[in-house]
Amino acid sequence: LAIYKIVVFIVERASQIADFISSVVDSVADIVSGAIGAAANRIEKALIQALALIIDLLARIIGLSGIAQTIKSLIKKVQDKVEKAIDFVIAKVVQTVKKLFGKVTGKEKNKSEDPEVQKRWTEGMKAVRELVTHSQKDPYNDKEIKTSLDKIKTKFKFKTLSPTLSGREWRVHALMNPEDDVIVKAEAKRPPELEGKSTPNLDKLEKEHEEGAALRYVEGYKNYKGTKYKDIVTYVEHRAARKLGRIKEKPGLAAYAAAGGATSSKNTKTIEILRRSPKGTGYTVQRQRIPDFFSEGTIVGDVKDVKTQSLDEQMRDNIRITKADRVRVRGQADIITAKCRFDLVVRAPKDSTQEGTHVSDNLKAAIAASGGQIYEVL
Repeated sequence: LAIYKIVVFIVERASQIADFISSVVDSVADIVSGAIGAAANRIEKALIQALALIIDLLARIIGLSGIAQTIKSLIKKVQDKVEKAIDFVIAKVVQTVKKLFGKVTGKEKNKSEDPEVQKRWTEGMKAVRELVTHSQKDPYNDKEIKTSLDKIKTKFKFKTLSPTLSGREWRVHALMNPEDDVIVKAEAKRPPELEGKSTPNLDKLEKEHEEGAALRYVEGYKNYKGTKYKDIVTYVEHRAARKLGRIKEKPGLAAYAAAGGATSSKNTKTIEILRRSPKGTGYTVQRQRIPDFFSEGTIVGDVKDVKTQSLDEQMRDNIRITKADRVRVRGQADIITAKCRFDLVVRAPKDSTQEGTHVSDNLKAAIAASGGQIYEVL
């Protein structure tokens, strides 16, 4: 019986197991390339996925149920220790990989058989490293670093001398015949395009989660060709709000999966809510939704860390998705025809002073009619 349960578990959770393996592989690749921030995020994602999968497997084998709250309380107690352990492991892995990488490729990577090329390389990299020294006291913004590197590239005839922003550091890739990567400190000040402008979402994101987001978002706006955003503030605030929302949803999705939910992965597909065109030929898009989790023909759902939740427009659209009622995945020509269930993830009562999310009766009935459940796990 245990073997049967394990086989069923592997079949049902195949996509999540594949996501977990992909996160582990990608994190190693990020560490080798020096993208430590990205590696930390991938390791965090992998740990969340692994925890959900292990708990689900154990629950199936030994018949556990109703363990979400117990798990949640245990996780909260050890959260600080786990975060410290993750930092320690990342530091050790980075140190080991750098030593190994240096032993394997370090000498050959930075040496040319042509004396003239080697001389240009040595003098050019000396100039680049002078930028590194200068940046410790006075960090560079994007214009300053690009201007300085262009001068060095021309003078010493580099094939490539390109900066890439990672957090608040510039990773400079240098290529002649030898090749190397150098870290230059980025400008920590607020981008001039946002000086004097109110950006509360962006400020919160940079302060609590992601330093350097302002610089990246400003660069993104410069390359933005659409018409959705009227100005740079609207653009960066929208991106920051979405990122904060995704960060906030992570624990909810993990708790949902641990309680027996369908997935711990955040959905990225946009669902179009349609209406028939006036002439009765085809459909026009009425609204667009990005549910927190979605698998066509299986599940749709949202995470709601709120005091009350009614059958509002967003919830009604989720119900339409469960009924395959004039909805489709953006980018696809055909409408969705397979019905699915609707799961809602909400707050759990914590103690006598704080109640869980109050879900309206008509929303409860709609969720039950779809075959879904309400998970009180936040």
